[in-house]
Amino acid sequence: MDSYHCVRNRTRRNSDFIRVNGTILLISIVSYLCNNQILKPLSSNSLIHGQLNDLLGILLFLSYVHLLTTFFAPPSWRLYSGKRVIFLTLFAALWWEYITPYYHTTITDTLDVAAYCIGASLYAIIIITTKNKTPPKTTLSRKTSF
Repeated sequence: MDSYHCVRNRTRRNSDFIRVNGTILLISIVSYLCNNQILKPLSSNSLIHGQLNDLLGILLFLSYVHLLTTFFAPPSWRLYSGKRVIFLTLFAALWWEYITPYYHTTITDTLDVAAYCIGASLYAIIIITTKNKTPPKTTLSRKTSF
């Protein structure tokens, strides 16, 4: 493939990932607001009050990081693989749940780590399935006249 087509295909892939991550970002923000404004007042479920925001927060965090790396980092830093998503999630979870309580007044909750991992798995599934999709090839039908 020549350089023109490489750049054109890379731009298309980037715009697809910008669209996917932007959609994840917006959905997680709207879901977070709906959870805080609608679900929490109606429910006394501890999962809705605690872990749902953590699940939505890691989706927001990963999509935001992916958007930042798309615009400001080399392509090798992007979160295209599930391993990178899980690594970043585990690092963030360990930081937020086990290091932050030493200098901030928060408590450690292992259910939060589980919510982070579930959200990261969901994010990885979305990224991997959208990465493997290629645009359909269109063929021009040629009319033949006899």
